Amino acid sequence: MTARAAVRGLVKRYGERVALAGLSFTLEPGQRVVLLGPNGAGKSTLFQVLTGLFAADEGDVEVAGYSLRRSPARALAEIGVVFQQMSLDLDLSVRRNLRFHAALHGMPSRLAEARIAEDCAARGLGADLERPVRELSGGNRRKVELVRALLHRPALLLMDEPTV
Repeated sequence: MTARAAVRGLVKRYGERVALAGLSFTLEPGQRVVLLGPNGAGKSTLFQVLTGLFAADEGDVEVAGYSLRRSPARALAEIGVVFQQMSLDLDLSVRRNLRFHAALHGMPSRLAEARIAEDCAARGLGADLERPVRELSGGNRRKVELVRALLHRPALLLMDEPTV
């Protein structure tokens, strides 16, 4: 079985402060991992490096065979992300939010529409596709965020504060 994602020798510094010091691990397909630790342990820094928001000072991240350092666009295309803070457009409908995300990933519109319908129905959102996100409950907004993160069928799903 080949690794779906691997972190090798990751180092991230903020000036003199070292947030990640040579972090390495491998995630196998289907594996679930939870990061726990006190404030300042580097959890948020790792999340930001994995999502491409920060660049590591040393080391590399590989997702589905693509290096985040050498092929960032290809590696990031294999990642789905649910951020801690909601990042949907409240004034757009559920469908339009999801279409926008699908377009960013270069998904053909027919495929996008089929996945939007299927994934929303599976999460009890089928009747809400034309509703503005603003009208949804907090829980249903989180479901839309999850549908969006999985729409392009990523190799790796990252969730910041998933119990929120």
